[in-house]
Amino acid sequence: MFRRIEFRILLTFVLVLSLSFLMTWVVLAVEVETDASLPGFWNISKYVDSNRYTHPDNLALVENQVTLPDDATIIDTEMGQIYLDEEALSFQFTNENNYIWSSTIDYENSELSPNWKRRVRSALHIESFNTNSNNFALTEEFVLSEGTKTTTKIIQNGFESRITFGISRISLLLRTTFTKEGIFVEVPDEEIKEEGSFKLANLKVYPFFGAVLEDRVPGYVFVPDGVGALVRYRPADPAIIANYEKEIYGQNLGYLVESNLNRTILDGSIIQTPVFGFVHGINQNAIFGNILSGAEYGNLNIYFSGKTTLYTTIFPEFVYRRTYKQPVDRAGNTISLFQNFRNKVNLQVLYTPLIDEEANYVGMAKLYRDQLELSPNKSNSNGIPLKLETIGLEKTPGVFFNKNTVMTTFEDFKNIIFDLKTEGIDNLIAVYSGFTNSGLSWSAPEYTSLSRKLGKTKNFEDLANEATELYLVTEFIKASSKAGGYSTYNDLSKRINDQNYTYQNWTDTKYLLEHRKTEALFNKSVEALTKYKISGLAVKSMGNLLYADYKNDLYFEDETLQPQEMLDKAIQRYCTFPGHCFKRIPPIRR
Repeated sequence: MFRRIEFRILLTFVLVLSLSFLMTWVVLAVEVETDASLPGFWNISKYVDSNRYTHPDNLALVENQVTLPDDATIIDTEMGQIYLDEEALSFQFTNENNYIWSSTIDYENSELSPNWKRRVRSALHIESFNTNSNNFALTEEFVLSEGTKTTTKIIQNGFESRITFGISRISLLLRTTFTKEGIFVEVPDEEIKEEGSFKLANLKVYPFFGAVLEDRVPGYVFVPDGVGALVRYRPADPAIIANYEKEIYGQNLGYLVESNLNRTILDGSIIQTPVFGFVHGINQNAIFGNILSGAEYGNLNIYFSGKTTLYTTIFPEFVYRRTYKQPVDRAGNTISLFQNFRNKVNLQVLYTPLIDEEANYVGMAKLYRDQLELSPNKSNSNGIPLKLETIGLEKTPGVFFNKNTVMTTFEDFKNIIFDLKTEGIDNLIAVYSGFTNSGLSWSAPEYTSLSRKLGKTKNFEDLANEATELYLVTEFIKASSKAGGYSTYNDLSKRINDQNYTYQNWTDTKYLLEHRKTEALFNKSVEALTKYKISGLAVKSMGNLLYADYKNDLYFEDETLQPQEMLDKAIQRYCTFPGHCFKRIPPIRR
């Protein structure tokens, strides 16, 4: 019994001491949090070591990673002397900072196998389908593969080489020139020859140009994924699961077997522009790559250090053919088929060297702006514009009849704009969705008049007078199953497996239309809407959705040009109307 009492006294004593210590610790913690300055980034780095936050730049001076070869062919160009390895078609040159750029690595002093040394030296890598194989087996080859032959000649400011690969016997022409504008690499589509059973699948161009061994060089590669991403050079990481590979204009919907494209898996970001770059020494040396032609069928790849090799590198890849799944029954069973035609890819990539204060991602952005021939934004006398969007009418299914829900009338929207102007916000860009009787979700693809449920024409004119600019939201590519103006039998685009492009929603299904129907609906709607006082149309999908219409043999290269031609015709026709004119951004250089 005495032992129990002693044990309880001891336990109580320990608890009292613990509580006293805890209270003292809490007081000290409060005092520190109250009086101490905020911790520096070095104290909380484990919480911000993410690509969601800006990393501090390593501004250390970079040293040359390669040496100029003694046995190279020297070519005098506008960029200076180019050192060409005629065997592998790789090259080196020195920029104004005496930094040596190389399209390969220091392979002699690397720990790569002999086969990998030949790979990293080679200017081009290809993969081809063997059509004699039941599963269309892929064969990889490169310039230094066994049996590959090259015939190279020096041309003005560069070289060109006819390459015939040893196994596939596929033949193509590589032309590389070095001018004041940069390094221009091209593989013309008409020069590709496929004479045997092997058919070209994809091509990688200069995949080890600017490659960096682990973190030997301070800098990063740039890829325009989402708002833009910088991948800094770092030691080999065995935890990397896969390299980066993404299609430039988003996932090619024409090859998917998924019946509902709303279920297509997206990773939350897309590549915004067909460009990339790499920096060797921040504010010292950089290369900016611009895919001038072929990006419709292009991917951007990043090899991470530790996954493929110990090198980090970024490069474009071009897809000429693919296999796809063909449904054979309603149970979902499929068979694999082979694309029997070659995508038309006139491969053109421009690499532009940058130095000093332009050798960073900001310098790349400025260069791309100049290449697009865009002018810097100038201050507006009306102040910074505010874009104001609203929904007029929406329809939903009911038990017996569809239900109309008026969300924002013309008068309501005008009053919202008036209130904002009263508070000093004068430059208001008004964007109005759901302005027809079909509402927002079911309106596409035909727009002929304003809904009287939203107000009278006079109310709409008052709204237009109140706003600085007023745009009506339209959709001519995705057609709603609840709307009219098109035929589901004659006017829908087809995927390569002869299925419709469909997006199944809660209240309707959307289909992708043939281009000829899109153009007809666009012209009809513009003709009807120009009688109203608007600044223009806000056209959805046309600028960010690329798909091929295999039913009509219209492919990516057609679908990028035809909308431009359609808009050009609209400009020529409707700019003569008083108060109406369509604006266009200058086309990307191709």
